Amino acid sequence: MMHPRFKYRGDIDGLRAVAVLLVVLFHLDLTAFSGGYIGVDVFFVISGYLISAIIERSWQGERFSFRNFYARRVKRLFPPIFATVLATFVAALIILTPLDLQNFAKSAAAAVVSVSNFVFFFEAGYWDADSSLKPLLHTWSLGVEEQFYLIWPALLVGLLTIQKRISLLWSFALVTIVGAAVCLWMSFINPSAAFYLFPFRIFQFSIGALTLVLARGQRLSSLLSHKGVRELLMFLGIAAIIWSAMAYTEETLFPGFAVFPPTIGACLALMAGGAMLESDSKFSLSGLLANPLSTWLGRVSYSMYLVHWPIIVLYRYATGLELTLWEQGGLSLAILAATLILYYGVEKAFYSRGENKASTEDVPSQKGFLWRTAALALGLIAFGGLAWQQDGFYKEKDEVANIVSQTENQSASIEGASYKKITFLSPQQIRSGKKDRFQLYENACRLTTYFTQEECHRDRPIQVLVFGNSHEIDGYNFMQAGYGNNENINFIVFGSMNECVKSELVDDDWTTTNKECEARKKILENPKFAEKLDIIVYASRYPYYQRKTRTLHIFTQLRELNPKITVVTYGPFIVVDSECHKVINQTKDVRNCAAPDYIRHFGFNGRTTALKEDFKKMESHYIDRISMLCTDPDDAMSCLMQTPDGIPALYDHGHISYEFGIMSGEMYAKTHPNLFEDIMEKGPN
Repeated sequence: MMHPRFKYRGDIDGLRAVAVLLVVLFHLDLTAFSGGYIGVDVFFVISGYLISAIIERSWQGERFSFRNFYARRVKRLFPPIFATVLATFVAALIILTPLDLQNFAKSAAAAVVSVSNFVFFFEAGYWDADSSLKPLLHTWSLGVEEQFYLIWPALLVGLLTIQKRISLLWSFALVTIVGAAVCLWMSFINPSAAFYLFPFRIFQFSIGALTLVLARGQRLSSLLSHKGVRELLMFLGIAAIIWSAMAYTEETLFPGFAVFPPTIGACLALMAGGAMLESDSKFSLSGLLANPLSTWLGRVSYSMYLVHWPIIVLYRYATGLELTLWEQGGLSLAILAATLILYYGVEKAFYSRGENKASTEDVPSQKGFLWRTAALALGLIAFGGLAWQQDGFYKEKDEVANIVSQTENQSASIEGASYKKITFLSPQQIRSGKKDRFQLYENACRLTTYFTQEECHRDRPIQVLVFGNSHEIDGYNFMQAGYGNNENINFIVFGSMNECVKSELVDDDWTTTNKECEARKKILENPKFAEKLDIIVYASRYPYYQRKTRTLHIFTQLRELNPKITVVTYGPFIVVDSECHKVINQTKDVRNCAAPDYIRHFGFNGRTTALKEDFKKMESHYIDRISMLCTDPDDAMSCLMQTPDGIPALYDHGHISYEFGIMSGEMYAKTHPNLFEDIMEKGPN
């Protein structure tokens, strides 16, 4: 049984300090801490450990009350969250464009009721193109924690009630093992679900509880009584956490197997710190973790976590720049100042530490506070709903469009044309523009139904597979516009390699855990399909990128089945650092989507051409969109960036709008009217 007094653990606050600093440094783009996001996992383990200890101690003293517990959680968590959401909302009204304000409003309402993790899961993954535009993205982890608080007390009290028949040790071990297995399974099936949703994170909370029980076992307690053992466990724990933060990147499959080092590291640190003796030197690892600065950072870690991300996101949104060293320093000071305001002005005003004191509070006297909290929550939700319903308070008068000469538009690719100069896009225009990219693609001949789908004209003499990642859609629109009416050609779409979650080369073959992608893989490997295939149109943002070895292998396999297969590469265009619609609405000029201050890539660079020679061996034709759409191949500002009707070339970072793709395809077909017939006549490279 636990000792009736649960003493203050400075090492736990020190561990919180490590966790929050890793997250902040990661979000400040310090490359040395490219995996600093694992600080959140450390917080999960700490929560499982502490909440289980608090509930167990109260239950043993016959003082546990669900009402008291949840009243304490509300006072602890919600005032700082509400203050952060409200302050961020005020700043967002000034800084964000209507569409992004509308999306922010949805996440703000979700954060207030602790379900923002579901909102961000349904929108996309943590590393999606819009993540830098989401000021409340970090609240996903608070949603997970608060969902843990909803179910864990009842589960733990139930286990405590029957612990004479079912031990806590084996119960927590079962939850941890099953939860970890489910997390691993989902990481390969749907990484976003494994990342955002509580059922796939429960094992991190339960392993914290398991650590609590294990540490008081007789054998382990005896081992932990030796200072050398404590020091070793603390060293291994902190080392595992720091190593993960420095070794992982945004491309690491996470959670996956990568979740275990920081999770286990947090357990080891908690176990070693729990056995620390008063006689231990302050220069021991546990003592260093419990130093005054670390413990203070640990105490303010919740406020720091809440304020840091909105400050970084809104600053970057307003400036559109990569962070310099001076900016990182300035933002650090701003984060510290906001932390002090939130912690001393809000968090401490509503919550004081000390579970003994809390457990004897007269909760009915707190009814006024709870009612005020509910009213404020409803007010924030209502305001968020209003902003969402009114398209981020978009006003029609904000949109300006006029006709400008082609020379003024710096678009000499089509001579003698006049263009609408679009200086603002409404939320509805942006949403429709992004959705319209798929209108042709949705009705395309699909690889999975190639042998059965009526739209698949398998009798046509030229069979073309359009293959790529998310840019496969752009390649298909381009080809359909230029050659879709040619009755000699049948276009087949692969379905995007992006759907092939965790596909990789293993033993000279590529594997995937996605069942739908596995079905497409089998069709590619079917000799009956390969022998009919003539041409692959390869459409990717960076077709020769160093990580395209899997694609190269697929093309090689197809050519082994049919040596006559040849490749047409749909070359790159412009990649914008921020989404193009944001640049247009902020700068009032569509041309700025190609301005040096806003573009990430124009054409190729060293990393994106690593496999160029290998692909060129199979490539019979290269579609040079830059030469077609730009008057100067070295100057992105010379490129055509909209259609004559004023539709921008891009709405997001790099995917081509439907109208611009159709225009481009028609332009190319005028200069290459018999492209596929000429390729067939020439034969494979």
